[in-house]
Amino acid sequence: MATSIAVGGWLTYGGSGNFNSLLALARTSKADLLSALFSICGDGRHIIFAVDGDTFWFEGEKIRIADIDTPELSPPRCEAERIKGEEAKARLLALLNEGRFSLSPGLRDEDKYGRKLVR
Repeated sequence: MATSIAVGGWLTYGGSGNFNSLLALARTSKADLLSALFSICGDGRHIIFAVDGDTFWFEGEKIRIADIDTPELSPPRCEAERIKGEEAKARLLALLNEGRFSLSPGLRDEDKYGRKLVR
């Protein structure tokens, strides 16, 4: 599932990351042991929900999918970015709710905003 999120997001939203690292990720086999019912953020409890197309909360921890950059929602720079950002968030929500998944560490533990990085 984590591979589906990374590769699907990269292909869907035209990411410009290193394609070789994505291929290596696709070959990585890791047991998909985690599952949860994700929703769109709202009640402020920060437990399990999608924030945008590349960030979600899981078990009280804010997680950013490494090597993916989707359009911003907070705040979007224009209406077109808001629309694409909402589409990216809906896609991430669908992928997260598709079934079991795994969280693998990225090349760094956190991004510059303190979010845990996973692949």
